[in-house]
Amino acid sequence: DEEFRAVGDARATAFRAEYADWHARDLEGKVHAVATMTSAPIAGLRDENLSASWNLLDLAVSYPIPLLLAMADPEKSTVAADDYGLIRNLAADNVNVVEFAGLGHNLHREDFAAFAKTLAGFLDEVAAR
Repeated sequence: DEEFRAVGDARATAFRAEYADWHARDLEGKVHAVATMTSAPIAGLRDENLSASWNLLDLAVSYPIPLLLAMADPEKSTVAADDYGLIRNLAADNVNVVEFAGLGHNLHREDFAAFAKTLAGFLDEVAAR
């Protein structure tokens, strides 16, 4: 809610400051997307999609083919702490769980180089099998 209290130019300025390390195109896309947005759709997405209806934990611990789970820092993640722990501790051998320390939900925007390096390494590993 805090991010959406400002309006007009003040909101655009706040979002540009918050995401200043993003690529310019991503940043301007974000500013455009939130120009008239409220927090209601985000809360609705969370509240109307209870974890029981889309829980993928069983798959994460037994996925049958190679899978990369690029995970935000637990302190910034949208994944519940208990679920994060289960994924990390119970994942099948072919499920690679990589935590990106200090990064949040948009980890590919916050540090694309680290994300791309991790993804390339995973794909190389899978190709070598």
